[in-house]
Amino acid sequence: MPIPRAVTQLNKKYLNRAFVHLAGHGWFVGGARIHLRDELLTLGAPVDLPEDEGRSRMPQPSRLVLPLLGCHDYVEIPVRTRAPFTGW
Repeated sequence: MPIPRAVTQLNKKYLNRAFVHLAGHGWFVGGARIHLRDELLTLGAPVDLPEDEGRSRMPQPSRLVLPLLGCHDYVEIPVRTRAPFTGW
């Protein structure tokens, strides 16, 4: 079911502006877990990369387009552990 337009407008106008300041604080710093195919990955805290290094890690088409779109911030998210995914 699609999210109602009023909720998306609220999100764009207020919530995104408020939550962007939480990035890098609290539980964001400790990492996260994600399910990828048949594995459960534990991720570390994001590491800021210099713009040149971050862009050099991108595939060639993206490397050219991202700066034109105003993307100048890059991060690396290290994988701490890998385990078989057995369900939540």
